Parts: sequence; C-alpha cells; structure tokens
Amino acid sequence: MTPTEPRTRYAIVVRLPREVEVRIEDTFLAVIGATKPAMGYHLTILGPYCLAPGVTSPFLAAISRVCRQAEPFTVRLAGLGVFRTTDNNAVYLKVADPAAVFALHERLLRATAGVALPENERLRAWTVDNYNPHVTLGLGMSDDDLEEFLRHGEGRAIEAEFAVRQVWLVEQVLNGPWEVAAEYPLGVAPPPSPQT
Repeated sequence: MTPTEPRTRYAIVVRLPREVEVRIEDTFLAVIGATKPAMGYHLTILGPYCLAPGVTSPFLAAISRVCRQAEPFTVRLAGLGVFRTTDNNAVYLKVADPAAVFALHERLLRATAGVALPENERLRAWTVDNYNPHVTLGLGMSDDDLEEFLRHGEGRAIEAEFAVRQVWLVEQVLNGPWEVAAEYPLGVAPPPSPQT
C-alpha cells in the first residue's frame, strides 16, 4: 500500500467500563501530557490495520468466529509504562497478567492473517511482532513532558479490574475520528437458523 492510498483503518478494542474511565480521568487528566482518546480509554487487541481489497465479509466472519469461541476474561490494570522515542513518547497503564489478552490477540491475528494488513513496518512491529497490551494515557509527549508526567504520575498509580465480555470493531475513515462499527460478544453461540 502506498502512502497516497487513503483507506479505512480498523482495530479491535476492549472499551473500558465508564467507572474505570472516571478513575483514570480523576487520577491522570490533570497531569501534563495526559490525553483521552475521542472514543474513550481502551485496550487494543488487534490493529490498527487496513483490509486487503474485497475481504470485508471473510474478515468479519473470522472475528465473529474467534469471539464466539473465546471465553470472557478479566483484565487488571496496574502500574505505568512508557514507550520511549525522542520527543515523541507515550505513557500507558500496564495490563497485569496479560495472558488472556495475548491469547485473544494471537487467535485474532491468525484468523485474519493475509486479510488484515498493518499500514507500514513500524505499525507491524508495534501491533504484531512486539504487541504489548496497554491503555494509553498520553501520546506524542516531549522528553520534558514525559519526565514531568512520570514525576507527578508515579504517586497517582491506580489499579482497576474489570470483566471483558465483548470486544468492539472500530474504524477510522480518511483520518476522521475512530468510531464503533460492531460489537462482538465473547463465548456466545450464534442464534439458531430458522427452520423452514
């Protein structure tokens, strides 16, 4: 894909419960460099990526199949982490014991192989090769802002635990906002086919 080809981007996310979002907002939004995504705090399971041409239906079917076979699980957020890049840092909440998140990520990755395509090698490295489940608290931070965030944020550490019973497919059309496109319950069998 060339950079001049604008395409819809997709991701599969866990949206945090509102009560967890409120705790994060109360704890971190006053700290310099903190941000809140327009679609709310979330944990990305797969993506962002684009779809190979003509594969929307098989892609959606693969997500649905994996989610029906996956059991609900619990996520616990605890501790701060940092992705360091000179004057373009990100700070996040870590997922404690991410085994269930990794398992769902791997199953979705296998089910969508060759269909869901990272936009570039940098995104492939982040979202496939070195996947690290997290909830982003701030992006694009200068080195100074990062140090300030860490000075003030370390004393504000929170822990939060919540059940994951569904995931959401979100999409971004031509640099627009990310929006929810579909919800996929975990471990739920499809409705029976009507009998004729």
